[in-house]
Amino acid sequence: MFRKLSISSRLLLGLLLPIIICLILNVVHILPWISTLILIPIALFWYGMTHFLFLKRMTFIAGRLRDTTQGEADLTQRLPVINGDEIGGFSRDFNIFIAQLHNIVFELKNVSGESEIIGDQLAQKTEDISHSIETVVKQMILLKNNSQLLDDKVFSAKGAINGINSSIQVVVDNIDDQSTSVEESSAAVEELISSINNISNISSSKAESVNSLLKVVKIGEDNMSATVDSIKSISSSAGVISELIQVINSVAGQTNILAMNAAIEAAHAGEFGKGFGVVADEIRKLAEATTNNAQDIAKNLNEIIDNIHEAAELTEKTDKSIQKMTEGIGDVADSMTEITSSMSEMSAGTMEMTTALSSLVSITAEVKNSSNQIVEQSGTIDSSMDEITGLSSQNNISIGEINNEIEQINERIELVQDLGRDNVSNLGIIEKDIKRFRIIDTSEMKSSDNQPLIKWNIKEKEIPPRPDNPGQYPEDDERHWYDFEYSGWNVQKIKPIPSPADGTTGKRIICLQPGDHPHFKGHARGMKQMTDALGMELEILTGDWTAELQAKQVDIARKEKPDMIVLIPADAEASTKWLKQLHRDRIPVITSNSAPTEEGFQYTLGHTGVDNWGSHRMLAKKMAETMNYEGGFCIALRNAKSSMDISRTWAVKTELKKIAPKIECLEVMETGLEENDNRNSAIKWIEKYGSKLKAIQCIDATVPLAGMVKAMEEKNREDILVFGSGQNSFNIDYLKKGKIPCVIWESAESEGALTVQIAVDWFNGLDVRPLRYLENKLITTDIADQYYPTQW
Repeated sequence: MFRKLSISSRLLLGLLLPIIICLILNVVHILPWISTLILIPIALFWYGMTHFLFLKRMTFIAGRLRDTTQGEADLTQRLPVINGDEIGGFSRDFNIFIAQLHNIVFELKNVSGESEIIGDQLAQKTEDISHSIETVVKQMILLKNNSQLLDDKVFSAKGAINGINSSIQVVVDNIDDQSTSVEESSAAVEELISSINNISNISSSKAESVNSLLKVVKIGEDNMSATVDSIKSISSSAGVISELIQVINSVAGQTNILAMNAAIEAAHAGEFGKGFGVVADEIRKLAEATTNNAQDIAKNLNEIIDNIHEAAELTEKTDKSIQKMTEGIGDVADSMTEITSSMSEMSAGTMEMTTALSSLVSITAEVKNSSNQIVEQSGTIDSSMDEITGLSSQNNISIGEINNEIEQINERIELVQDLGRDNVSNLGIIEKDIKRFRIIDTSEMKSSDNQPLIKWNIKEKEIPPRPDNPGQYPEDDERHWYDFEYSGWNVQKIKPIPSPADGTTGKRIICLQPGDHPHFKGHARGMKQMTDALGMELEILTGDWTAELQAKQVDIARKEKPDMIVLIPADAEASTKWLKQLHRDRIPVITSNSAPTEEGFQYTLGHTGVDNWGSHRMLAKKMAETMNYEGGFCIALRNAKSSMDISRTWAVKTELKKIAPKIECLEVMETGLEENDNRNSAIKWIEKYGSKLKAIQCIDATVPLAGMVKAMEEKNREDILVFGSGQNSFNIDYLKKGKIPCVIWESAESEGALTVQIAVDWFNGLDVRPLRYLENKLITTDIADQYYPTQW
């Protein structure tokens, strides 16, 4: 109670209390008045002692103020805030002021450093620009001279164009005459082609007739040859007939002799020879008739034979004539064939001539049109030349003006250079003044991946307006998850624990991690680097991934009553109870990595970690791009109840639904943290979905990612894209080898350092942002070498 009184109240109470006691005792006659004389010195002594203590505290404060304001100006010093009196209030306000000043000097130092770099770059750029302007001035002078030369050339060209116009007009007239001649020649050739076609047709018809006649003549020739042979045979037979007639005549003569002999014998026989005499007489008559007939036959046969011989001679002559006629007709047929062929060739040639003439007519027409267009264009060129002349004159004027402007620019550049030099000089003065202040510069700290441990000018996340009733939207709509993604931003804190505002020195922080994981080891290293630099103590308690053990660790931490607890919840729902307990104990809590529930946020100072929603929306865009906006993918979870797994899963699914509706989420599965389990899960997906599977999102980018990559290699399906979160020795190495397309930058050390930075702000009495996230960025193959895979 006494400590809550102000210093003036304490002084007045120390002075009046003995006097009041003395007066009361005197009134009741317990002490005589002489006692008052004794108590008054005691009161005065009390007042003097109190005043002396006040002066002692003030002297201590004055000494700290001198340390802060004189010499090096140590902004790391803080006044002790012992009581809630005026001095305690003054000390607290002073500490907050010094903390704010520390941050201002810290930012000024970083701005000064960056400004110096920018100033050097600006000086270099202005010098480059100055050289470029000198070059431009030279070029402009050359351009002006060339412009004048262009004027002269334009004037000459204009005269040449007039001459060209005249020549073109002559060409156009000649082309008109040529066109007329070509058209007449084309008509004559067409008539010639018509005549040739008629002759060719007639020749073809006659050739067919001659060929038919040749066939008939050849048949007559063959028949005539047979006739000649027959007549020769008949002629030969006529000689035989003549011989037969001679035999007949001989027989008839002998018969006649025999008849005469018979008649003689019949006469000798007398009466008995009359009948024989008659026969003999008849035989004689027959013999005479036979002789006469034989003579007639012989005569006729001789005439026939003579006629046969004449026919044979005529036939032979006719045969020879027919042979000659056949040869002549064959020659005529061959000639007709040659004529027909020549006519066909001539017809084809004349057709080509017609085609050529038609083409020539067309070309002539085109040339004529082109010539007319040339005449028109020449007129346009002539007009353009006039315009060019005018533009050239204007160009010369503009060039002169540009030269003037360039000279002014050059002067301004020189002024900028002077200002840049002045700026560098001023920055030097500022830097010199800043160096007078002693601060803890965390911006120079590096994580083991060669990146800044703390980014002092990180851009804050933009928060969109909350949609009405987000739960009404389907799960694959990003609005459904609004309260999850932006939980903690607009939460009203319940009875915030006030900051002691007495700095970080000697403060003790206990960090409760959910389990043993390389990421949390990196997180602890980042915290340790910061707490060591700021004079704080750090204790790490590691769980077994169960809410039960972490609850016990919370109880242990509550009993130890540290200055701050950093909680990485193993279970978001269960953590709400723990946060309430710690708040009742007035132990400040910062959550990190895994976010608590919306209710849990009410009992925290703030939350730090990776913006899983934002970074994985960025990852989804990269997935869509590399998958060509189609195909299927699977998601391998670590813990489906974890807020991290929820955010990383639905950030990707909702973003892909929005930007790549053809991409389908085939399956979501808890695959655990073992390499072989993840390998087997990936193999099952490959066998189940085949070519439809184009990508796998691995929530944990450590050992599980290694199992996924191994499955791709074993099944010869390295065409499947594997995406992981957070850079480490696994995925940075895979990235450099081309096994994975990209990695989300999630520095565990930076996450841990950022957590301590919030604690520092609170210990110094500064405003604490409800949420602070790491920067969202992707590491791709082309920049992988900038990141060392030594973090874990």
